[in-house]
Amino acid sequence: MIYYFNCACIADGKIAHRGPIFFEPALHRVLFIAQALKKKVCLVSMGNASKKGVWRSTIERVDKKIYFYYLRNFNILGLKYFFLSLDFLFFIIRKVRKDDVIILYNALPFYAFSVFLLKKIFHYSVVLDLEELHSCHISNKVKKNIFLLTESIALSCSDKALIANKNLKDHLKRDMPSLVSCGYSTLGESKNNFEEEFNAYRKVKTVVYAGRLGDLGGIKIFLDSLKYIQKPCIVKVSGAGPLVEYAKNWNPQNKCVEYVFEGFLSRKNFENMMATADLCVNPIPLESTFSQLSFPSKITQYLEFGNCVVSSSFQGLEGFDPALLQFINTYDRDDPALLAREINAMLGTVFRKKDVVSYFNQWAIKEQEKIKTFVSHFARNPALSQ
Repeated sequence: MIYYFNCACIADGKIAHRGPIFFEPALHRVLFIAQALKKKVCLVSMGNASKKGVWRSTIERVDKKIYFYYLRNFNILGLKYFFLSLDFLFFIIRKVRKDDVIILYNALPFYAFSVFLLKKIFHYSVVLDLEELHSCHISNKVKKNIFLLTESIALSCSDKALIANKNLKDHLKRDMPSLVSCGYSTLGESKNNFEEEFNAYRKVKTVVYAGRLGDLGGIKIFLDSLKYIQKPCIVKVSGAGPLVEYAKNWNPQNKCVEYVFEGFLSRKNFENMMATADLCVNPIPLESTFSQLSFPSKITQYLEFGNCVVSSSFQGLEGFDPALLQFINTYDRDDPALLAREINAMLGTVFRKKDVVSYFNQWAIKEQEKIKTFVSHFARNPALSQ
């Protein structure tokens, strides 16, 4: 059996009454990998409640082979994470055995300690799915040290690592087998709903920035670039973060740009915005440690919706197939004028969204096959290689 420890959930599903803390990239990454394995996978989730109370464990099926097991939550007296850590420990004791595999979504403290402590007793195999190192962008010293410790523990007890950025290899044990894969899917089968949008041609193109409205996402660099845009376009900004008012009140001072601040969108409205866009930007600052070790989930999402991309040349791009890289323009310095130069070039490019979608689908299938082969080959777990 494969147990995938994670922080993901289906926010509007069976634990909606908890008010679960939802991490959309986590959900899409976890499901992408679980579906790649083509085996029975139990997604053991924190089911992290924001509402006060005591919540029972709950099972929610994704398909015939994959299901969520949401742990109990005791969100009282400030002890939620203590009880969650205990529940991961008890789950391993009750369920996990020698021939099983545990996949860890990132090196989160709520389960890293339990997996480390009990591995010597139950001798299960561990695969670390490492998208980023949280310790790199946490400013609180206490939290930072906790994550540094748990990341070290998770790395020490893992047999293999799936990494989303090749720079993360430097943090692995020297002899640890690893696979670089930024495989990720937002839409799944629902992409068929957007066939009309993917085939449409729009004379005035739409440029989208979606995501963190803060310095880590590079929103200021993007907004500053708009004054250099030379071709008529609609610019839409959506997301949330500390710079939301800054983005909301921005004036591009450019007659070529029709600026629309969308704010935080529902899933349906977000998908509609992405499906009718033409070009998306990812201006993540190159100077930050975050950019050197981050997971390019935003670019993957943009491409899946058939959009060309302009991005800083950060370290996560190496994971894409050359066939997809033809739809990505990059710039190599955190300079709004350079970003605008590439946006102008892309706005003058003729392409079909359905071609981008087609190349993305082919790449995603290859990534899932790579992941399946990598995770399945454990010499002492014959059940996985059948």
